[in-house]
Amino acid sequence: MAKISVSLPDPQKERLDAHVAAHPGTTASETVQKALEQYLDHPAPTPPPPPPPKGADHDARAYLEQLAVQVEMMRRSMQPVMPVPYPLPPPSWYQPKSAEASWPPLTDMKGKRKKTPPRK
Repeated sequence: MAKISVSLPDPQKERLDAHVAAHPGTTASETVQKALEQYLDHPAPTPPPPPPPKGADHDARAYLEQLAVQVEMMRRSMQPVMPVPYPLPPPSWYQPKSAEASWPPLTDMKGKRKKTPPRK
């Protein structure tokens, strides 16, 4: 069995000592082993994403999303006839509404899914 050295703040060491004293037959090593095993077997859940912003920040983000849609539509329309730049990467704050959602979210200015017109 491997041995490790762990630094604990004084208050945490006092709590460990109190736990060992309250449970005869248990050592500090066993208590730390069980705590580490529980921690590693059951990691903390991923926190939920932050709620969407309100006010001016929300308006700016909505505007940038629509601007990205326009850039992507122009990029796709030019692609058959000339080299085009790579697609814009999603911003760090972008949260897709579903697993199938893509960036940029191809919608019209009213928030509805954009339909591709038939080719002539």
